[in-house]
Amino acid sequence: MSVRDIIVGEESSVLRQPAAPVTRFDDELARLVDDLFDTML
Repeated sequence: MSVRDIIVGEESSVLRQPAAPVTRFDDELARLVDDLFDTML
């Protein structure tokens, strides 16, 4: 079961936008990484 929505179609253009550099790896970012990993399973 996906934890996060998977972006497809017209919405996928957001994936081509540059992201801000990561300056610290806090609990919120760790939770996002865990959610994305669970979504890929």
